[in-house]
Amino acid sequence: MLCRLWAWQFSKLQHTAELHGWTKFVTMQNQYNLIYREEEREMLPLCLDQGVGVIPWSPLARGKLTRDLDATTTRLETDEYGKRLYSVANIEIIERVAEIAEARGVSRAAVGLAWVSRHPAVSAPIVGFTKPHHLDDAVASLDVQLTDEEVASLEAPYTPQPVPPIWSTGSPADACAAMEFTRSRTTNATSTTNDAAPNIHAPMPTALPSEALPKSSNPSLRRVLMAFR
Repeated sequence: MLCRLWAWQFSKLQHTAELHGWTKFVTMQNQYNLIYREEEREMLPLCLDQGVGVIPWSPLARGKLTRDLDATTTRLETDEYGKRLYSVANIEIIERVAEIAEARGVSRAAVGLAWVSRHPAVSAPIVGFTKPHHLDDAVASLDVQLTDEEVASLEAPYTPQPVPPIWSTGSPADACAAMEFTRSRTTNATSTTNDAAPNIHAPMPTALPSEALPKSSNPSLRRVLMAFR
């Protein structure tokens, strides 16, 4: 699984995996919801073409699609990252979610999740549960089939949004280094003799010397790799 990177970077990683005979990525975890649809430009079409499942995070825009605009919660007051994500959110879209939910007699969350799930590239949205009714809303969304008119109403007010900084500040080479590191550990743990089935119970190496780690210009990636020595 990969999360938050440019489509050209993802293409490069998939191509690198294919060249080396490595297992290619099969899922993409990206930000996608009614008030942030920039992934529709390149990443979602790429995933759909390549058969990569999309599992969006923040499908309800950190709860903005589920409550009135003047509502306040502890998370809204303390979530500084969320404030940067949706600082210029389309207010009219939030209002239309409320209207459709009321007309259908379902929760706003069910409408927002149903919209995300209807995209052909989406396998399933990632939904965090902190209260029992959150689970009820997620299950209820499976029975919400939005009409073409409702979808058009929800999508019409959308305006282009600023793209948040990509979490990984390293180069594609850093991701390739991580991929090779993972492949080498897996190979060591499941090595085969002749045509024998791989030993899936073989233990992973307990430690690797620092010099065995892939070289990377990204200090954050380096720390992650060190943590999994």
